[in-house]
Amino acid sequence: MNNRKVIYILILSDQKPGHYNQSLGVVERIDNCQYHVINVAYQGKSHDNLLRIATCIFGRYLLPKKIIRFCLKLTLSSKTLSEIASIQHIDAIISTGSSVAALNLLLGQLLNAQTVTCRHPSPVGTDLFDLAILPQTSWPKQKKPNLCQTTGGPNRISPEKLQEHAEILRRNINISSSVTIGLLIGGGDRYHTICPQTITNLLYILRTLSQEFDLKILLATSRRTPSTINNLIAKDMLDTLVCPICVLADRQNKYTVTDIFSLSDLLIVTEDSFSMVCEAASSGRKLVILGVTRRISKSPKQDLVYSEMEQMEHIKWVQITEIKTTILSLLKQKIVIEPLRDSEIAANAVLQLLGRN
Repeated sequence: MNNRKVIYILILSDQKPGHYNQSLGVVERIDNCQYHVINVAYQGKSHDNLLRIATCIFGRYLLPKKIIRFCLKLTLSSKTLSEIASIQHIDAIISTGSSVAALNLLLGQLLNAQTVTCRHPSPVGTDLFDLAILPQTSWPKQKKPNLCQTTGGPNRISPEKLQEHAEILRRNINISSSVTIGLLIGGGDRYHTICPQTITNLLYILRTLSQEFDLKILLATSRRTPSTINNLIAKDMLDTLVCPICVLADRQNKYTVTDIFSLSDLLIVTEDSFSMVCEAASSGRKLVILGVTRRISKSPKQDLVYSEMEQMEHIKWVQITEIKTTILSLLKQKIVIEPLRDSEIAANAVLQLLGRN
């Protein structure tokens, strides 16, 4: 590898998997890329807020490096400062999430690097970044020159990666059934709530299908899933033959959500989790987006994205009453699946920013 062609990228992580996996999803699609991850820690929450406010006020100006170093010393932990001091050369800095956005912009000036955000960070916004990678739910009314538009957020899921992973997994796990369904359950937010009765009905339908058609169920919950739902699932599905993989977010697990993506023929994802839906739509698997109970009448922006996704033959957005017939219909169909390629779109935008494509 010619070192002059190597792209050096710094990832600033807030240590939230849903955030740093978006950043990793971008850099993993860039050839000849070497990246370093810093798990950012502040001296306290007030120090994080102070850096955000200072960047909102002064970030549009070219600041003396002494001032930037003073701001960093005043707010960051000693370990984070030490990691930053060890950096020799960086072409670009990528961050996802509000708590690392201000630091991204200041380090961009300090290290003479391009700045990239994978979300709309508050209160800094996206205008000061060299590149803003935004999902459709965050697109501004007028497209800006620094904007890269994606359907969902970048992620680490792709059909090619999952195929390789599945081959390894099948050597260690015995799934003898001909068809495997992956079920990913999210949690409540301002628009949605997941009722225990919905999950009870869903699990009953899936167990019935398993008996009728020799299906296996692979199941995972998220950090937002209520404990009542986790307990219900554990009682009904954990350590059962019908569910050889059950990943519950509130306890230790042998397997991961990526394992479920890899081994599934069809995925069911609750509509509240936009990130999981987008990962599933990137997997090359047939997908059912499952509607759950709404808290308010106003629809979230992701509903517009789901409506567009439904135009693809292999994606359906249904309520619990339609789930059985939808599953059977999708499993029977031979469909050419076009997965989302948001990570590739984002990676190409970074390469264009750096003048490498």
